[in-house]
Amino acid sequence: RWFGRVGSFRRGGDDKQGTGSYLDGGQHPNGRASRPRTSTWERALRTQLSGEQRAKLDKHKSESGKHLMRARTGDQRHCWDQPGGNLFPLRSRNYLRDRKKTKSSVPPLYTLKSVDFFKCDAKVCHIAQRLKLPSTETIPEDCPIPPLLVVNWQAPYYPAKLFGGKEGYDGPGIIVVAVYALREGFIAEEEVEAGRLFPHTLDLLKRFCADATEADKTPTRDRLKMIPAMPNLDDWCATGTFGRAEQALLRRFQNKPMLCRPQVKYFVGPEYLEVDVDIHLYKYAVRRYFHSLKQHIKHAVLDLAFTLEGRDAEQLPEQVIASIRLQKVDFMVDFPKVPPLPPPPALA
Repeated sequence: RWFGRVGSFRRGGDDKQGTGSYLDGGQHPNGRASRPRTSTWERALRTQLSGEQRAKLDKHKSESGKHLMRARTGDQRHCWDQPGGNLFPLRSRNYLRDRKKTKSSVPPLYTLKSVDFFKCDAKVCHIAQRLKLPSTETIPEDCPIPPLLVVNWQAPYYPAKLFGGKEGYDGPGIIVVAVYALREGFIAEEEVEAGRLFPHTLDLLKRFCADATEADKTPTRDRLKMIPAMPNLDDWCATGTFGRAEQALLRRFQNKPMLCRPQVKYFVGPEYLEVDVDIHLYKYAVRRYFHSLKQHIKHAVLDLAFTLEGRDAEQLPEQVIASIRLQKVDFMVDFPKVPPLPPPPALA
């Protein structure tokens, strides 16, 4: 079976142009894919390209992390950081009995390496094939989960439409790209023994990467959820830059988990799994408030965590897979354009 069940693959997996692309991110000269594609990641993919081929391709890719720096202080503006897992409420071991959530001292499984903002005229998917990604040489080839995780949030900058119309929900906007990596020398069994990775989280992640189906007949990927938090929400609201309706919406989303489906697609490369979150397809009210708030986000500290929802006792407690903090980032800056696709390996 070549094509994923979630329908995440599009011809080329890159943008609105409909061009084909190689497994490693190179574009076929006649626009057709060089081989069937799937959104399922398996460790055998890591042997698809030689080190020499990757080095050639990297010469044509854009450096990640060039335009937004990591925060050096807590009050620094227009930067990013990675919040700890202890800042987000997660389902506890006994959640199915007492409905209580706790904050975990276990750090996020994936370490945030870079954050980039790019402007675009239309949604751009599978951004990882355009970027030079961190080296994974220290991660054993038999690692059961992807060494890299890439998250691509696609945000609209046009006024919210009640109906999509002929072209659907698309238009000018930005993409926010976070690149994560496993710790150097990551060995899953050692991480489990050290208490940095729960055994049930590892099992869920394996099924998540394989696009498996759970016992309740739902795809494992349906369990991916985001937990938003705004540490300075009270201070942000006190600036008076937006009204009571916007404040009420923000407080409603504070620490409230939301499943990523169905506004999500998945793409894979030899070393990574990419998650594309399409905000263009969010509910009309959310898109309308985002459009009115985007110029005020420069006053906010925005935290977000990813976890896989535990629905059985054997899948609890939950664990933060990855997290990000956008620290008073000005969304109205003239960000660089999305980098171009690299050539296919044969032409690199």
